[in-house]
Amino acid sequence: MAVIAVSLSGGCATDLMVGATDGSPDLTTCSWPAGFEITDAFVSITGPCYAARTLLQCTGPNGEGVTCISNDPTQCLGFAGYTCRNQCAPNEYAAYCGSAGESSMLTPPRGCTPMFLTPAGTASYCCPCGG
Repeated sequence: MAVIAVSLSGGCATDLMVGATDGSPDLTTCSWPAGFEITDAFVSITGPCYAARTLLQCTGPNGEGVTCISNDPTQCLGFAGYTCRNQCAPNEYAAYCGSAGESSMLTPPRGCTPMFLTPAGTASYCCPCGG
């Protein structure tokens, strides 16, 4: 069973200190639409969708899975010791739209690719930076 959570430990994407040294794109250079910011991990969502730098799919030592959007590309908040992999490309950010119980999914920004959809009315997307 997968858990979807929001994990923000680095503030806005431009505040991240994740410099690429291997020639791959730098995770600090991505931006998303205004209004997608979250002021803390689980409260004060400022819009119908919210964003973070990565969409992580993580596996714990016991095989349990968790999926989250996170500004920390190494972990979902509260899941230390899990091995995580970003599902979005380096030139994409993660968006999470909707809320449990809504009758329809909220529309993500243009160009987003659906990644994880739930029957509860939420969806995770990978979206092109700058949008």
